[in-house]
Amino acid sequence: MAETLKIPVLVVDDDPFLRDVLQRFLQRKDYTIAMAEDADEAIAYARDIPFTVAIVDIFIHGMDGIELANELKRINPALIVIIMTGHPSLDSALSALKQGVQDYLIKPFSLDQLEESIQRCLRERKILEENSELKKNIEALEDKIREYEKIIRQSHVVHQHAAAEMKKQKARGDAVYRDQSGQNVADTLERLLRLKEEGVISEDEYTLRRDTLKGTE
Repeated sequence: MAETLKIPVLVVDDDPFLRDVLQRFLQRKDYTIAMAEDADEAIAYARDIPFTVAIVDIFIHGMDGIELANELKRINPALIVIIMTGHPSLDSALSALKQGVQDYLIKPFSLDQLEESIQRCLRERKILEENSELKKNIEALEDKIREYEKIIRQSHVVHQHAAAEMKKQKARGDAVYRDQSGQNVADTLERLLRLKEEGVISEDEYTLRRDTLKGTE
């Protein structure tokens, strides 16, 4: 079943018989209907009611139907406009398209054709809305990805800096260790020399211990 319940539709035509036929048909299809016989009445309705669809005859009192379509869409940019005409022409069809009219019905048309036109326009608008929402979601996701990439780059820089600092600290520690080790060897050699000079150890023992210590430098 077509989704028509509570969809507000404005019909603009100066033919009372056609207005009555369209009103009865669209009400049976569960649309909410407002009928206008001229441009002024249609504009007044549009300012008070956020219509989803407007079905507009190309020849009406007060304004050309295509001009009225433009005015109605200025009031409600999301409005779907379907033009009806009993005198089709390429110029009027092109003009209608330029004004953002969604469909162009040539009289006489069947009521089923009208219903099909309305439903097709509603489906197309739904697709456009879904595409727009999808585009927004993709853009939001791309923003998040760029933010994550920025955080990762910053983390990488911090990691590199920390690693470089650790290498510097290790190098300084190794240098201090080497200095301390060298100083310890020098002190021990000095003590060995005093012990030899004092006769506590022999020349051979002194030479052996000295060579052993120097091998650890």
